[in-house]
Amino acid sequence: MRHAQPDQFGNPTYDLNSQNIIGIVPSKSSLGTPSPPYTRDELSSSITHNDMKFDAIKEPWNEYELKDGTVIRVKLVLTMIGETSKHEVHGEPVYLVNAQPIIKGVPSDKLKKK
Repeated sequence: MRHAQPDQFGNPTYDLNSQNIIGIVPSKSSLGTPSPPYTRDELSSSITHNDMKFDAIKEPWNEYELKDGTVIRVKLVLTMIGETSKHEVHGEPVYLVNAQPIIKGVPSDKLKKK
């Protein structure tokens, strides 16, 4: 949603709402017995490996062009992964993930104040 007032440099400003969805491709050796239902607190207390080491294979930018010509670029950068002792209904391991969205915007030239 674009705000009526531009920023101090004359560029348009926006509000962005998003929801992160993160999937995994587990190795066969990590599959286990599905866990019974658990609460968020039980999941947090079931961490077996906190702050796991990982290598980013790809961190692609997602680009969106708005109707006003502005291009918004967004990518999600993982900052922490914690393995839990829980497994979902198909036996896949459950992880707790912290991630930070990085957002860049390039306003359309017609929206920039001169």
